Parts: sequence; structure tokens; C-alpha cells
Amino acid sequence: EKDSNNEDLDKFDNKKRIEHMLEYKIIIIPSSDSVESLNEMKWALYSRSVVLMPRPKLTSFVMEELLEPFVHYVPLKDNYNL
Repeated sequence: EKDSNNEDLDKFDNKKRIEHMLEYKIIIIPSSDSVESLNEMKWALYSRSVVLMPRPKLTSFVMEELLEPFVHYVPLKDNYNL
């Protein structure tokens, strides 16, 4: 059984992390291979920031496979080089 207090803290921490992320003009998403990183990527792409990230490896309802490098984001190689 999950502790509801921990779930509330996780939601609060996630909201604060997203608010903090949206303060920047450049956002680096280091990977796209987890649900959490897909959520961060969604918020980063929704922001007015330049997003640097590797090509998405997973897909969700946001249809990450349709994102175009140098149109929607600046692609990074797996070793984080441009």
C-alpha cells in the first residue's frame, strides 16, 4: 500500500521541478528512456525555451516520434555532443 503523504510530496516535488525548469531559456533533457523523462520533455517542449535532447526512444500520447530535430528540439548525440 502506498503512503498518500509520499504521493503528495512527489506531486509537489514534480510541480516545483517543472516550475524551476521553465525559468530557463535552454533546457537539456539528458535522456528520453523513462516515463519521467517523457513528462519533463513534454513540459520543456511546451515552454518557450530551446530544448537540447537526444532523439526520443519511447513514445506516448504526445507522439514523440513525430518530433523533428532542429524544428522542435536541438538533437544531442548519446554522449551529449551536438
